[in-house]
Amino acid sequence: MAAGEPLTDRGLPAATTPGLMPPFTVEHRQLRDAIRRFVYSDRAPQADEWEVERRLMNIVFERMFEHGYI
Repeated sequence: MAAGEPLTDRGLPAATTPGLMPPFTVEHRQLRDAIRRFVYSDRAPQADEWEVERRLMNIVFERMFEHGYI
């Protein structure tokens, strides 16, 4: 997220609105925006702790699987 990027009323980065570059489709943008919301709302709170510990918890992959991202 770029500094100064506007946030929604839920504190999440706004969905992107610029035109799409080929070969990307509307579905690609929707997936990217959904993953961005997931990361900022579900995973970001633990990011600093994981950075200090220099590890990534398995829960990240479990939650991504639950959401159908992997």
